[in-house]
Amino acid sequence: MMNMFGGTIRRVSLFLSAALLTVLLAGAAGSVAAAGITEVGAADLLKIIRAERGKVVVINFFASWCPPCKEEIPDLIALRGKVDAADMTLIGVSVDENPKELEAMAGKYDFNYPIYRAVNDLPLVFAISSIPRLLIYDRNGTLVIDHIGLADPSALTSKIEELKAN
Repeated sequence: MMNMFGGTIRRVSLFLSAALLTVLLAGAAGSVAAAGITEVGAADLLKIIRAERGKVVVINFFASWCPPCKEEIPDLIALRGKVDAADMTLIGVSVDENPKELEAMAGKYDFNYPIYRAVNDLPLVFAISSIPRLLIYDRNGTLVIDHIGLADPSALTSKIEELKAN
């Protein structure tokens, strides 16, 4: 027995499958926001962390509207300048909801490390409830520091040097 809606159901099913695939692909790969700032989801950030094993990985979660974040960024820029890229990867991840605010902020700083804009599930998976927040992974990819609040630059540099040596 043939269903008189078979053709319509098939077309709707194909359309929904294509729409779902488009949404999944957009969420899986970091898309590029305006001004060259890449959007990053949790899976993307975890891939970056895994890919950088052998180096100390420092991830700074921040926002353009956060005064302590703005105070910390010059210290992170200085840290990036002191530590060889072969030993440390430094990544900034903005939790700004409005990409235009991040773009405006990015234009005010001479970032010497990549910055991304968090999208999708990243804030939930990484439990971002306060900023600034630093996550520091050792050379084996193990999270060794989860610091909320403004980081002391000399203590941060000392910790990075210690982790580089191990």
